[in-house]
Amino acid sequence: MENEVQEVPQQYPDTRLRDLEEKNKRLRERLLLLSKNLLDIKEELEKEIFELKNKNNLLEKTVEKTKTSTDSLVEGYSNFVKRDEMLLLERMLKDFQPLEFMRKKDVEELIDAKLSKGKT
Repeated sequence: MENEVQEVPQQYPDTRLRDLEEKNKRLRERLLLLSKNLLDIKEELEKEIFELKNKNNLLEKTVEKTKTSTDSLVEGYSNFVKRDEMLLLERMLKDFQPLEFMRKKDVEELIDAKLSKGKT
């Protein structure tokens, strides 16, 4: 029984052959369709990868510019006046008030000069 092969009746070999050919044809069509879909997907993926690489390059350039700007700001930060120093300076200027040091004679001369300019 092991070596027995199931025999196809001799009256239907053409039908069996046509069925096999039809099945083979459908398999080929499926394979072609799958191949086409695979190629389309591959092209889309390659296009997306190319776009992503371009975006990545732009991002790297932007990050580099930002880093350069940040570095220059950090270097220039030491040149700025600190808030405490500014408050100290403000207090010193309030205490100084240079307009109070003007002599009465200077004020009178200034007023006379302004009045004489106004008359002419």
